[in-house]
Amino acid sequence: MTAVIMMLVTTCRGLGAFTTGNDLYGMCTSSGEPFMDCIGYVRGVLDAGDYEGDAQGLIKELQQGIYSPGSTIGGWRWCEPKGMTLGQAVDVVTKYLRDNPQLRHHGGALLIVKAMHEAWPCPLPRH
Repeated sequence: MTAVIMMLVTTCRGLGAFTTGNDLYGMCTSSGEPFMDCIGYVRGVLDAGDYEGDAQGLIKELQQGIYSPGSTIGGWRWCEPKGMTLGQAVDVVTKYLRDNPQLRHHGGALLIVKAMHEAWPCPLPRH
């Protein structure tokens, strides 16, 4: 019976995001190892956004002559301020999750991107 329950839990978990906003909020409002997991998760999403933003910005500049700074994932863009720290980004994400409990069933990475986009939207591209 336990094996069947574990299989169902694993199967259901596989249908959505691996880490939900509920999971992430729990990590980010904890201490010790769970909080370190929060920092690592946020860092990973920000690094992915930096890479994607750089790649898309370069393509746009080469194709259209438009300089387009910022980070992006899935069409959500953000331009963090110079000097932003990882701790500051974690604070922004934690506040977003606290202020939007109705969204925490969505994937954690998506909610990080949305929090960054709302906190630091990018200016319009320069031509």
